[in-house]
Amino acid sequence: MKPFPSLKRTWKRDRTDTNSKRQSTSFPPMQRKAVRLLRLNEMSLKEASTASGMSIASLKVNVHRAVKSLRKILGDRSEP
Repeated sequence: MKPFPSLKRTWKRDRTDTNSKRQSTSFPPMQRKAVRLLRLNEMSLKEASTASGMSIASLKVNVHRAVKSLRKILGDRSEP
């Protein structure tokens, strides 16, 4: 009898889950750019707009959509 017969199946399943999460977290370029500038680089909306050539409204929309997608992926149910 093998000591851990289901370990290989569990490992394969975990690898598959990780791959699907990785694929689902690749956001569209505009969303990535908006998040990078506003959240990671901590630029103001005006600075990010100048640096990216995107309007302030477009930056807000793209960050909102990226955060909404992340919440869905991570299972956060704090927002309807």
